[in-house]
Amino acid sequence: MKHIFGPEIDCKLTDASLLEEVDAAMRSMDYTYNTQFYNWIHNENNVDYIAYYMRKIIADYEETNVKSVYRAIKWLVNEWSVQRTAELLVKLFYHWGIDCPKFAGLIAQVVDEWDIKQTIELVVTLVIGERSSKVAQFIKQLTISWGTLATVQLVKCIGIRLRWNERYFKHFLFHFASMHRGTTSNVMPPPLSPSEYDHSTRMIINHIRQQFQARRILLQQQRFVPSDAEMVDSCFSLVEFSTAIFERILSHSLHTLEMPLYRPEPISAANSYKHKSPKYPYPSHHLARLPFYLDLDRGEQTGSYTSPEQSVRSYGQAMEGYRESVQYEGHSHCCPTYAGASTSSAASSPSSSLLEKITPSHPNRTEARPPSLVFNENNVNPN
Repeated sequence: MKHIFGPEIDCKLTDASLLEEVDAAMRSMDYTYNTQFYNWIHNENNVDYIAYYMRKIIADYEETNVKSVYRAIKWLVNEWSVQRTAELLVKLFYHWGIDCPKFAGLIAQVVDEWDIKQTIELVVTLVIGERSSKVAQFIKQLTISWGTLATVQLVKCIGIRLRWNERYFKHFLFHFASMHRGTTSNVMPPPLSPSEYDHSTRMIINHIRQQFQARRILLQQQRFVPSDAEMVDSCFSLVEFSTAIFERILSHSLHTLEMPLYRPEPISAANSYKHKSPKYPYPSHHLARLPFYLDLDRGEQTGSYTSPEQSVRSYGQAMEGYRESVQYEGHSHCCPTYAGASTSSAASSPSSSLLEKITPSHPNRTEARPPSLVFNENNVNPN
Protein backbone atom coordinates (compact mmCIF):
# COMPACT_ATOMS: atom_id res chain seq x y z
CA MET A 1 0.00 0.00 0.00
CA LYS A 2 2.95 2.30 0.53
CA HIS A 3 4.14 4.29 -2.53
CA ILE A 4 1.91 2.24 -4.76
CA PHE A 5 1.05 5.23 -6.96
CA GLY A 6 4.42 6.98 -6.77
CA PRO A 7 7.12 8.18 -4.36
CA GLU A 8 5.14 11.22 -3.16
CA ILE A 9 1.93 9.43 -2.26
CA ASP A 10 1.72 7.55 1.02
CA CYS A 11 -1.66 5.89 1.31
CA LYS A 12 -2.45 5.36 5.01
CA LEU A 13 -5.62 3.61 6.06
CA THR A 14 -6.86 5.87 8.82
CA ASP A 15 -10.59 5.10 8.71
CA ALA A 16 -12.99 2.57 7.30
CA SER A 17 -14.03 4.78 4.37
CA LEU A 18 -10.59 4.47 2.77
CA LEU A 19 -11.10 0.73 2.41
CA GLU A 20 -13.83 1.39 -0.12
CA GLU A 21 -11.52 3.78 -1.93
CA VAL A 22 -8.77 1.17 -2.06
CA ASP A 23 -11.22 -1.39 -3.38
CA ALA A 24 -12.42 0.99 -6.08
CA ALA A 25 -8.83 1.99 -6.94
CA MET A 26 -7.79 -1.63 -7.47
CA ARG A 27 -10.71 -2.32 -9.75
CA SER A 28 -9.97 0.85 -11.71
CA MET A 29 -6.32 -0.15 -12.13
CA ASP A 30 -7.32 -3.59 -13.38
CA TYR A 31 -9.68 -2.00 -15.89
CA THR A 32 -7.13 0.59 -17.05
CA TYR A 33 -4.10 -1.68 -17.37
CA ASN A 34 -6.01 -4.85 -18.25
CA THR A 35 -4.79 -6.72 -15.18
CA GLN A 36 -6.40 -8.93 -12.57
CA PHE A 37 -4.64 -7.77 -9.42
CA TYR A 38 -7.90 -7.48 -7.45
CA ASN A 39 -8.83 -11.09 -8.20
CA TRP A 40 -5.28 -12.26 -7.53
CA ILE A 41 -4.97 -10.70 -4.08
CA HIS A 42 -8.43 -11.96 -3.07
CA ASN A 43 -7.65 -15.51 -4.18
CA GLU A 44 -6.96 -17.59 -1.06
CA ASN A 45 -4.82 -20.03 -3.07
CA ASN A 46 -2.16 -17.30 -3.31
CA VAL A 47 -1.79 -17.10 0.47
CA ASP A 48 1.95 -17.89 0.37
CA TYR A 49 2.75 -15.06 -2.05
CA ILE A 50 0.42 -12.63 -0.29
CA ALA A 51 2.02 -13.35 3.08
CA TYR A 52 5.50 -12.91 1.62
CA TYR A 53 4.81 -9.48 0.11
CA MET A 54 2.72 -8.19 3.01
CA ARG A 55 5.33 -8.80 5.72
CA LYS A 56 7.26 -5.63 4.93
CA ILE A 57 4.11 -3.55 4.67
CA ILE A 58 2.82 -4.75 8.02
CA ALA A 59 6.21 -4.09 9.63
CA ASP A 60 5.85 -0.41 8.66
CA TYR A 61 2.43 -0.05 10.28
CA GLU A 62 2.23 -2.50 13.19
CA GLU A 63 3.87 -0.09 15.64
CA THR A 64 2.43 3.22 14.45
CA ASN A 65 -1.02 2.39 13.09
CA VAL A 66 -2.01 -1.12 14.11
CA LYS A 67 -5.72 -0.43 13.56
CA SER A 68 -5.01 0.05 9.87
CA VAL A 69 -3.48 -3.42 9.82
CA TYR A 70 -6.63 -4.79 11.43
CA ARG A 71 -8.89 -3.27 8.80
CA ALA A 72 -6.65 -4.31 5.91
CA ILE A 73 -6.53 -7.95 7.02
CA LYS A 74 -10.28 -8.00 7.56
CA TRP A 75 -10.83 -6.62 4.07
CA LEU A 76 -8.39 -9.11 2.55
CA VAL A 77 -9.85 -12.30 4.09
CA ASN A 78 -13.47 -11.23 3.70
CA GLU A 79 -14.41 -14.18 1.48
CA TRP A 80 -11.69 -16.63 2.46
CA SER A 81 -12.15 -19.99 4.11
CA VAL A 82 -11.37 -20.41 7.78
CA GLN A 83 -8.34 -22.62 7.10
CA ARG A 84 -6.72 -20.15 4.68
CA THR A 85 -7.47 -17.25 7.00
CA ALA A 86 -5.77 -19.03 9.87
CA GLU A 87 -2.79 -19.84 7.66
CA LEU A 88 -2.35 -16.20 6.66
CA LEU A 89 -2.67 -14.98 10.25
CA VAL A 90 -0.06 -17.44 11.48
CA LYS A 91 2.40 -16.58 8.70
CA LEU A 92 2.04 -12.83 9.20
CA PHE A 93 1.61 -12.46 12.95
CA TYR A 94 3.17 -15.52 14.56
CA HIS A 95 5.99 -13.30 15.92
CA TRP A 96 3.41 -11.41 18.00
CA GLY A 97 2.48 -14.49 20.00
CA ILE A 98 -1.02 -15.71 20.73
CA ASP A 99 -0.95 -14.12 24.20
CA CYS A 100 -0.19 -10.67 22.75
CA PRO A 101 -3.09 -8.20 23.13
CA LYS A 102 -2.52 -6.99 19.56
CA PHE A 103 -3.04 -10.49 18.20
CA ALA A 104 -6.28 -10.94 20.12
CA GLY A 105 -7.44 -7.52 18.92
CA LEU A 106 -6.72 -8.53 15.33
CA ILE A 107 -8.71 -11.76 15.64
CA ALA A 108 -11.57 -9.86 17.27
CA GLN A 109 -11.70 -7.52 14.25
CA VAL A 110 -11.56 -10.38 11.75
CA VAL A 111 -14.35 -12.42 13.38
CA ASP A 112 -16.50 -9.43 14.27
CA GLU A 113 -19.19 -10.34 11.73
CA TRP A 114 -18.54 -14.07 11.57
CA ASP A 115 -20.83 -16.87 12.61
CA ILE A 116 -20.00 -18.49 15.96
CA LYS A 117 -19.14 -21.80 14.26
CA GLN A 118 -16.59 -20.12 11.99
CA THR A 119 -15.14 -18.27 14.96
CA ILE A 120 -14.73 -21.51 16.89
CA GLU A 121 -13.02 -23.14 13.91
CA LEU A 122 -10.54 -20.28 13.64
CA VAL A 123 -9.77 -20.16 17.36
CA VAL A 124 -9.31 -23.93 17.55
CA THR A 125 -6.80 -23.76 14.70
CA LEU A 126 -4.87 -20.92 16.33
CA VAL A 127 -4.58 -22.39 19.85
CA ILE A 128 -3.39 -25.87 18.85
CA GLY A 129 -0.23 -26.71 20.79
CA GLU A 130 -0.28 -23.55 22.92
CA ARG A 131 0.18 -23.51 26.69
CA SER A 132 -2.84 -23.10 28.92
CA SER A 133 -1.62 -19.75 30.25
CA LYS A 134 -1.35 -18.28 26.74
CA VAL A 135 -4.72 -19.68 25.69
CA ALA A 136 -6.34 -18.18 28.78
CA GLN A 137 -4.91 -14.73 28.02
CA PHE A 138 -5.92 -14.99 24.36
CA ILE A 139 -9.52 -16.00 25.13
CA LYS A 140 -9.80 -13.34 27.82
CA GLN A 141 -8.79 -10.61 25.37
CA LEU A 142 -10.78 -12.03 22.46
CA THR A 143 -14.05 -12.33 24.39
CA ILE A 144 -13.77 -9.12 26.40
CA SER A 145 -16.95 -7.80 24.77
CA TRP A 146 -18.73 -11.15 24.41
CA GLY A 147 -21.62 -12.48 26.42
CA THR A 148 -21.22 -15.24 28.99
CA LEU A 149 -23.01 -17.94 26.98
CA ALA A 150 -20.95 -17.31 23.83
CA THR A 151 -17.69 -17.41 25.80
CA VAL A 152 -18.67 -20.65 27.55
CA GLN A 153 -19.66 -22.21 24.22
CA LEU A 154 -16.29 -21.23 22.75
CA VAL A 155 -14.30 -22.81 25.59
CA LYS A 156 -16.49 -25.91 25.60
CA CYS A 157 -16.02 -26.50 21.88
CA ILE A 158 -12.27 -25.93 22.12
CA GLY A 159 -11.99 -28.43 24.97
CA ILE A 160 -13.92 -31.06 23.01
CA ARG A 161 -12.07 -30.54 19.73
CA LEU A 162 -8.59 -30.48 21.25
CA ARG A 163 -9.34 -33.11 23.92
CA TRP A 164 -8.07 -31.09 26.84
CA ASN A 165 -7.20 -33.31 29.79
CA GLU A 166 -7.89 -32.57 33.43
CA ARG A 167 -4.53 -30.93 34.05
CA TYR A 168 -4.90 -28.58 31.06
CA PHE A 169 -8.45 -27.59 31.99
CA LYS A 170 -7.49 -27.00 35.61
CA HIS A 171 -4.54 -24.75 34.80
CA PHE A 172 -6.56 -22.92 32.16
CA LEU A 173 -9.15 -22.07 34.82
CA PHE A 174 -6.38 -21.03 37.23
CA HIS A 175 -4.94 -18.50 34.77
CA PHE A 176 -8.31 -17.24 33.59
CA ALA A 177 -9.56 -16.73 37.15
CA SER A 178 -6.42 -14.77 38.03
CA MET A 179 -7.14 -12.35 35.16
CA HIS A 180 -10.92 -12.19 35.63
CA ARG A 181 -10.83 -10.10 38.80
CA GLY A 182 -12.71 -6.95 37.85
CA THR A 183 -16.50 -6.93 37.52
CA THR A 184 -17.07 -3.89 35.38
CA SER A 185 -13.78 -2.94 33.79
CA ASN A 186 -13.18 -3.94 30.16
CA VAL A 187 -9.43 -3.69 30.57
CA MET A 188 -7.69 -6.96 31.32
CA PRO A 189 -5.52 -6.72 34.43
CA PRO A 190 -1.87 -7.70 34.03
CA PRO A 191 -1.03 -11.35 34.74
CA LEU A 192 0.21 -11.98 38.25
CA SER A 193 3.02 -14.22 39.42
CA PRO A 194 2.16 -16.80 42.11
CA SER A 195 3.72 -14.57 44.77
CA GLU A 196 1.56 -11.61 43.73
CA TYR A 197 -1.86 -13.24 43.91
CA ASP A 198 -4.20 -11.39 46.18
CA HIS A 199 -6.14 -13.27 48.82
CA SER A 200 -9.35 -13.64 46.81
CA THR A 201 -7.49 -15.02 43.80
CA ARG A 202 -5.71 -17.59 45.91
CA MET A 203 -9.00 -18.62 47.47
CA ILE A 204 -10.63 -19.06 44.06
CA ILE A 205 -7.72 -21.09 42.72
CA ASN A 206 -7.73 -23.28 45.81
CA HIS A 207 -11.47 -23.79 45.44
CA ILE A 208 -11.07 -24.84 41.80
CA ARG A 209 -8.37 -27.29 42.82
CA GLN A 210 -10.68 -28.79 45.45
CA GLN A 211 -13.46 -29.18 42.90
CA PHE A 212 -11.24 -31.20 40.56
CA GLN A 213 -9.85 -33.26 43.41
CA ALA A 214 -13.34 -34.04 44.68
CA ARG A 215 -14.50 -35.16 41.24
CA ARG A 216 -11.51 -37.44 40.78
CA ILE A 217 -11.90 -39.03 44.22
CA LEU A 218 -15.62 -39.52 43.68
CA LEU A 219 -15.08 -41.41 40.44
CA GLN A 220 -12.36 -43.51 42.07
CA GLN A 221 -14.49 -44.39 45.07
CA GLN A 222 -17.44 -45.33 42.91
CA ARG A 223 -15.16 -47.31 40.56
CA PHE A 224 -16.99 -45.89 37.60
CA VAL A 225 -15.38 -45.77 34.16
CA PRO A 226 -17.65 -43.81 31.79
CA SER A 227 -17.79 -44.66 28.12
CA ASP A 228 -16.78 -42.28 25.35
CA ALA A 229 -20.40 -41.26 24.69
CA GLU A 230 -20.99 -40.54 28.37
CA MET A 231 -17.76 -38.57 28.63
CA VAL A 232 -18.93 -36.24 25.85
CA ASP A 233 -22.65 -35.85 26.50
CA SER A 234 -23.32 -36.67 30.14
CA CYS A 235 -22.60 -35.22 33.54
CA PHE A 236 -19.45 -37.37 33.75
CA SER A 237 -17.84 -35.30 31.02
CA LEU A 238 -14.73 -33.42 32.10
CA VAL A 239 -15.69 -30.71 29.61
CA GLU A 240 -19.13 -30.25 31.16
CA PHE A 241 -17.64 -30.17 34.65
CA SER A 242 -14.94 -27.64 33.69
CA THR A 243 -17.21 -25.35 31.69
CA ALA A 244 -19.65 -25.24 34.61
CA ILE A 245 -16.86 -23.85 36.78
CA PHE A 246 -15.78 -21.54 33.94
CA GLU A 247 -19.30 -20.12 33.63
CA ARG A 248 -19.37 -19.35 37.34
CA ILE A 249 -16.02 -17.59 37.04
CA LEU A 250 -17.42 -15.41 34.26
CA SER A 251 -20.54 -14.55 36.24
CA HIS A 252 -18.51 -13.92 39.43
CA SER A 253 -20.59 -16.51 41.30
CA LEU A 254 -17.76 -18.85 42.29
CA HIS A 255 -18.04 -18.57 46.06
CA THR A 256 -15.03 -19.93 47.87
CA LEU A 257 -17.11 -20.77 50.96
CA GLU A 258 -18.97 -23.47 49.10
CA MET A 259 -18.00 -27.08 49.56
CA PRO A 260 -16.85 -29.13 46.55
CA LEU A 261 -19.29 -31.34 44.68
CA TYR A 262 -18.15 -34.20 46.89
CA ARG A 263 -16.00 -33.94 49.98
CA PRO A 264 -13.46 -36.78 50.37
CA GLU A 265 -13.10 -38.24 53.85
CA PRO A 266 -9.84 -37.09 55.49
CA ILE A 267 -9.66 -40.09 57.84
CA SER A 268 -6.38 -40.74 59.61
CA ALA A 269 -5.99 -44.12 57.90
CA ALA A 270 -6.14 -42.46 54.50
CA ASN A 271 -3.21 -40.25 55.42
CA SER A 272 -1.11 -42.91 57.14
CA TYR A 273 0.95 -43.65 54.06
CA LYS A 274 2.17 -40.07 54.01
CA HIS A 275 3.70 -40.46 57.49
CA LYS A 276 2.31 -37.20 58.74
CA SER A 277 -0.38 -36.05 61.10
CA PRO A 278 -3.90 -36.04 59.63
CA LYS A 279 -5.76 -32.81 59.12
CA TYR A 280 -8.36 -33.84 61.73
CA PRO A 281 -6.42 -35.79 64.40
CA TYR A 282 -9.34 -36.30 66.80
CA PRO A 283 -12.54 -38.22 65.98
CA SER A 284 -14.75 -35.40 67.21
CA HIS A 285 -13.11 -32.96 64.80
CA HIS A 286 -13.84 -35.21 61.86
CA LEU A 287 -17.33 -36.18 63.00
CA ALA A 288 -18.30 -32.54 63.40
CA ARG A 289 -17.95 -32.13 59.62
CA LEU A 290 -20.47 -34.83 58.82
CA PRO A 291 -24.26 -34.34 58.47
CA PHE A 292 -25.12 -37.07 61.03
CA TYR A 293 -22.84 -35.74 63.77
CA LEU A 294 -25.80 -34.94 66.03
CA ASP A 295 -26.87 -38.59 66.06
CA LEU A 296 -23.38 -39.76 66.89
CA ASP A 297 -23.11 -37.19 69.66
CA ARG A 298 -26.08 -38.32 71.78
CA GLY A 299 -23.79 -39.96 74.30
CA GLU A 300 -22.32 -36.62 75.24
CA GLN A 301 -25.77 -35.07 75.52
CA THR A 302 -26.99 -37.75 77.95
CA GLY A 303 -23.90 -37.45 80.07
CA SER A 304 -22.40 -40.88 79.32
CA TYR A 305 -18.76 -41.11 78.32
CA THR A 306 -17.57 -42.67 75.07
CA SER A 307 -13.89 -43.41 74.60
CA PRO A 308 -12.10 -42.28 71.40
CA GLU A 309 -11.61 -45.93 70.37
CA GLN A 310 -15.34 -46.61 70.62
CA SER A 311 -16.08 -43.42 68.68
CA VAL A 312 -13.79 -44.43 65.83
CA ARG A 313 -15.21 -47.98 65.78
CA SER A 314 -18.81 -46.76 65.82
CA TYR A 315 -18.00 -44.15 63.26
CA GLY A 316 -16.69 -46.81 60.89
CA GLN A 317 -19.89 -48.82 61.37
CA ALA A 318 -21.97 -45.73 60.77
CA MET A 319 -20.13 -44.95 57.57
CA GLU A 320 -20.61 -48.51 56.26
CA GLY A 321 -24.32 -48.46 57.07
CA TYR A 322 -24.71 -45.02 55.64
CA ARG A 323 -22.96 -45.91 52.38
CA GLU A 324 -24.87 -49.15 51.86
CA SER A 325 -28.38 -47.90 52.52
CA VAL A 326 -28.48 -44.23 51.71
CA GLN A 327 -30.26 -43.28 48.54
CA TYR A 328 -28.62 -40.24 46.98
CA GLU A 329 -31.28 -37.81 45.90
CA GLY A 330 -29.53 -34.45 45.92
CA HIS A 331 -26.53 -32.40 46.87
CA SER A 332 -27.28 -32.28 50.61
CA HIS A 333 -26.94 -36.10 51.00
CA CYS A 334 -23.46 -36.38 49.54
CA CYS A 335 -21.84 -33.07 50.39
CA PRO A 336 -21.45 -32.16 54.07
CA THR A 337 -21.07 -28.45 54.59
CA TYR A 338 -19.62 -26.30 57.29
CA ALA A 339 -21.93 -24.46 59.64
CA GLY A 340 -23.02 -21.25 58.01
CA ALA A 341 -21.68 -22.10 54.55
CA SER A 342 -24.03 -21.60 51.66
CA THR A 343 -24.31 -23.87 48.65
CA SER A 344 -25.70 -22.41 45.46
CA SER A 345 -27.85 -24.25 43.01
CA ALA A 346 -25.20 -23.87 40.31
CA ALA A 347 -22.88 -26.15 42.22
CA SER A 348 -25.53 -28.58 43.45
CA SER A 349 -27.09 -29.35 40.09
CA PRO A 350 -24.15 -31.20 38.45
CA SER A 351 -23.51 -33.09 41.70
CA SER A 352 -27.07 -34.39 41.87
CA SER A 353 -27.05 -35.68 38.31
CA LEU A 354 -23.63 -37.21 38.78
CA LEU A 355 -24.56 -39.15 41.91
CA GLU A 356 -27.95 -40.18 40.57
CA LYS A 357 -26.26 -41.83 37.63
CA ILE A 358 -23.46 -43.42 39.62
CA THR A 359 -25.53 -44.86 42.50
CA PRO A 360 -28.31 -47.35 41.65
CA SER A 361 -31.68 -46.42 43.03
CA HIS A 362 -33.42 -48.65 45.62
CA PRO A 363 -37.07 -47.51 45.87
CA ASN A 364 -37.97 -50.11 48.53
CA ARG A 365 -35.00 -49.46 50.74
CA THR A 366 -35.35 -46.87 53.47
CA GLU A 367 -32.63 -44.56 54.58
CA ALA A 368 -30.67 -46.17 57.42
CA ARG A 369 -29.90 -44.33 60.61
CA PRO A 370 -26.34 -44.55 61.88
CA PRO A 371 -25.98 -46.44 65.18
CA SER A 372 -26.11 -44.37 68.31
CA LEU A 373 -23.24 -44.23 70.72
CA VAL A 374 -25.50 -43.97 73.80
CA PHE A 375 -24.37 -46.37 76.51
CA ASN A 376 -27.38 -48.15 78.05
CA GLU A 377 -26.58 -49.66 81.45
CA ASN A 378 -29.76 -51.81 81.45
CA ASN A 379 -28.47 -53.86 78.50
CA VAL A 380 -25.23 -54.83 80.26
CA ASN A 381 -24.95 -58.45 81.29
CA PRO A 382 -23.58 -58.57 84.86
CA ASN A 383 -21.79 -61.86 84.09
